Amino acid sequence: MEQTKITMKISKPLLHKFNQQIDSVFIKRDALLNHILKIEVDKFAEELQGLTLSSKARRYISGELKRLDTTTINVVVDKAVAIKLNSVIKQCNLVRDAFANRLFMYMLSSDRLLKWLEIPLDVRGIISESNYVNAEMPTSPLQAVEFIFSDPFFYLRLAAEQWLDSGLYLLELPDNFVGLTCYMEDKHVPGTVEHEEYQEKLAIMWDEMELGFLNSPAKKVTK
Repeated sequence: MEQTKITMKISKPLLHKFNQQIDSVFIKRDALLNHILKIEVDKFAEELQGLTLSSKARRYISGELKRLDTTTINVVVDKAVAIKLNSVIKQCNLVRDAFANRLFMYMLSSDRLLKWLEIPLDVRGIISESNYVNAEMPTSPLQAVEFIFSDPFFYLRLAAEQWLDSGLYLLELPDNFVGLTCYMEDKHVPGTVEHEEYQEKLAIMWDEMELGFLNSPAKKVTK
């Protein structure tokens, strides 16, 4: 299959941890990224279908990504994968490197991230709380590797969809990971009119809730 090179600007800490882990299990970086992109680009396109990132939100996400201290890498992927990725990015006006960094983040899936997202640290917790009937893991080591590689993000996606009612690429991340955001409404972009109006609505809502609480009659304590 014809291949091509694509560039990615990846957070240095993410890349360092990623390289350490794949080296420890003897996995070739480009082969792994090509395989995951081949699967996830289609999932990404499904989630973002019908959504278009505004130019204001795109500039904000790009600016936040630059704050993460990135480094540029070249990755060899199938040409068809690169074409599909570029098509989705262009159609939805997305920040390609935000998507790339989110892939690296999910591949690592640190305990800290999973706890923040309220996703169990092992698949037993995910299976026990889902409607999915798990296929048995093969005993054969190589078959077990193939089983996992057929859809590496399967359990992450299952947890996000069933527990958080969201796809992986629309999940809200901690504030220090805004640069890994794939889609954001303008009301969440600081400095925009939409953001100011949204903050005013939130302030009014909290005032009304507080006023209602203060004006609510006290309950009598019966002995």
